[in-house]
Amino acid sequence: MISLEPTFADPVPNLSVPLGRDASFPCVVDYLREYKVAWIKVETKAILSIHQHLITRNYRISVSSVDSRQFVLRVKDVRESDRGGYMCQVNTLPMMSQTGYLEILVPPRISEVESSSDMTTQEGDDVTLNCKANGYPLPNVTWRREDGNRIPLTSVNGKKFVVTSYFGEELKISRISRLHMGAYLCIASNSVPPSVSRRIVIDVEFPPVIWVPTQILGRRIGEDVTLACHIEANPTPVNTWVKDFRTISTNPIKYETQIHKRSYKLLTKLTIKSLRVSDIGVYGCVAENKLGKFEGKIKIYDLPLKVKQVMNNIDMEEHEANMRRINYSTNTLISTDFPVIEQTHRKEPIADPGKKKKAFII
Repeated sequence: MISLEPTFADPVPNLSVPLGRDASFPCVVDYLREYKVAWIKVETKAILSIHQHLITRNYRISVSSVDSRQFVLRVKDVRESDRGGYMCQVNTLPMMSQTGYLEILVPPRISEVESSSDMTTQEGDDVTLNCKANGYPLPNVTWRREDGNRIPLTSVNGKKFVVTSYFGEELKISRISRLHMGAYLCIASNSVPPSVSRRIVIDVEFPPVIWVPTQILGRRIGEDVTLACHIEANPTPVNTWVKDFRTISTNPIKYETQIHKRSYKLLTKLTIKSLRVSDIGVYGCVAENKLGKFEGKIKIYDLPLKVKQVMNNIDMEEHEANMRRINYSTNTLISTDFPVIEQTHRKEPIADPGKKKKAFII
């Protein structure tokens, strides 16, 4: 009779297993006869099993024999420390073996210590956001704004551009402005779910700037008049209305104020009820925070009507009839010494003693 030597029927496979799953290495040997099969961890050279007997004390490792030719090594709940080579060895002379490698797939993780957190900065500063992600395969990092808006950036050659997303662990923002204010998402992903994200809020501080839509208003005595003032500032400014440099009292019968806030933008309105002669004058919209103070001015003047005699030969009765047909609404003006002026302007900043920085309207 011809005695056949042991032969591996199939190669030991390489496995890629997600963290926490189970891994199984089969080793199939034909014509084993009296020889023994052993499993060995390549990196540590530790013997895990000999034939059907378990040697290692690792409770997560087991060995089973389906028949006299197939020996299966199982690793439960795999960990990153299980990564490496597993050798199936037959004690022939010379020894014969095959090795399969276990790769542990690790979902992405973002390091809190090595990544940026919420920050407060001043307009014009340079800011760098970091997001350090670990995992296997090495995760890709993507930056996006939480509100979906695009990100204004500057290239190395000084050219400005905007992107909806940015790839890389480091996001550099040159000369940050109020347009960059908000929450940013650092998203790390690889082929192993789930993807993870980190939320970083940037708060950009700047002194108040004011835009007054109408600088000069002509209104008739007895009418209501509303003054509007647009403010941009961060931190949120203290807003007051003044007349002739005196703060307007909070009298709900005479005055009504409204404030509408959205992010760093405010719209404040002052309604003066039943305009009187004493209400005529210059009103100021004042906004102040820790970085500066601005004031926008609006002038209100009386708008009297002076109707001219058009025809000297018209008798008084006919003249009075004509007068009754005249539309005295605010949209009709027969004759006036002070035409209605709607003038748009931008206010210049008020010099703030002790402040070295200057603010500009954009």
